This record gives sequence, structure tokens and C-alpha cells, in this order.
Amino acid sequence: MKFWITICVLLFGIAIGLPAAVLNERNIGERYIPGLPPKKPHLIFLLADNSGWSDVEWNDQVGFMKTPNMNYLARTGVILNQTYVQPVCTPTRVAFLTGYYPFRSALGHAMILPSQPSYLSREFKVLPEYLKELGYTNHIVGKWHLGACRWDVTPLWRGFDSHYGPLNGYIDYYDQSVSVREAVNALFGQAAGDVALDFRDNTGAAFHHRGTHASELTGKRAVDLIANHNPDVPMFMFMSFLLPHFPFQVPDRYRDLYDPLPVAGLQEYRGMIQC
Repeated sequence: MKFWITICVLLFGIAIGLPAAVLNERNIGERYIPGLPPKKPHLIFLLADNSGWSDVEWNDQVGFMKTPNMNYLARTGVILNQTYVQPVCTPTRVAFLTGYYPFRSALGHAMILPSQPSYLSREFKVLPEYLKELGYTNHIVGKWHLGACRWDVTPLWRGFDSHYGPLNGYIDYYDQSVSVREAVNALFGQAAGDVALDFRDNTGAAFHHRGTHASELTGKRAVDLIANHNPDVPMFMFMSFLLPHFPFQVPDRYRDLYDPLPVAGLQEYRGMIQC
């Protein structure tokens, strides 16, 4: 049976999108095939975290980056070159999932830090909650970063059927830990302070994955979810990548695609974009 998928790739965030409230049975994008009943499409939304304009090959004027997979999606899809975006993690996710300008949520200023009891208010209905009403099964693979100070503001209470990844904004890619002090310490190269595991398999802590790069874990989970999904049930997957957010860590096979450079971390960053 054909597994129809609509894929959208977003680099560096989104400022304003289609308000989720306008979704309904008529305009959700049902695909009509003669002789068969209308079929809601499966939706996959890929979000690259904190990537920049020139971090994709078609915008790179000096041949610095290699992005063959994204090149393919761009060539076979539509490139939106005149869209306003958010510069950091939390406002990007607010805009995409609510359809509102982030300042309306009181989360438009910056990212939520690990020690902050901040979250996206439940007065804002989010995209998976609307899609759930239309019969969708919803998954988020990757980072949430819209609040984690209590369970009812986390993914499984906001319309998602599963979550695999961190609740906060960044982790060590190999041991999946996050600083429980202010993240600004890590930004300025100071001691990160106390750390704790931040990698969830739904509500459980995924201790057994430590030692494997987080991008490999989330990529495998996404493939498994698609492979095991009933194609007769419409699916929405929010593939919320951590890459290329700091820290600069990437498997050697991606880093070694690029020659070393005198700028610290740049070889790793280029590998993270390709990873």
C-alpha cells in the first residue's frame, strides 16, 4: 500500500506560519486518487536547530558546506528564500507549533534555560492537538524545548503520542547530559556545573543509549517509527534535530570529510551540518 508523505524542511526556524486553528477536514491536504477514498497525507517536518543561511550548499557561495541530502529535498521541492525566521530554539518551536508570533506567548525573547520553570502556556493549542482531532498519530523525535518543569507541559500532554529525545535545549551528544545550572555557563566556556541525564523515551529516562551520538539515536528511531506505522492511519512526525546546536561533537566519519581549519570547532560544525 502506498505510503504518501509530505516533507517540509525548515532551517534556522520559522517566524510565522499557518495558524493551526485553520486546519480542518477540508484543507488538511487530503490526496485524492480516482477509485479510492480521499486519504490524509503523512506529514514529516524536519527542523535543523540553529543552522544559518549559508549552512546549506545552495546558499554557500564558496563551496564550504556539503549537504547532499538537503540538496535533493530542495531540488525536488520548493525553496522559500524570503521568510523571516527566529534566531534561537524556543521561539522557533513556539511559532511552528502554535502559528503565532512568539512574543504573544511570552517566550519570544530567548530560549528556556534548564533551570527556568518556564513553558509554553496551555492556553495555546498546538499543531499535534489539532491533528489528533483529525485522526493523526503524532510523534516528536528530538528536542522539545518548550518547558519541562512539570509533566503536563511536555510532549505527551500536548498532543504527541510519543517523544524520543531531550526535553531541554541542548545535551552532550554522547552521554546525553545537560547542565542543570544556567546554560550561559557553557556558552562562555565556563564550567557547566552539575549535570543530569536529559534523554527521554516517552516519560522514561533512556540511560542505556549513552555512548552513541544522539543524532544516530534519533535518526534510527524516526526510521523505525515510519517502518512500523500502519499506513492507513495518518501520521505527523516532528523531526526536531539537535544538530547543529553546540556542543561541537560529531562522529569522526562526518568530521573527517573536511580538512582541519585554524578556527576551533569549525571542522566539527561542518561535519554536524552533513550529519
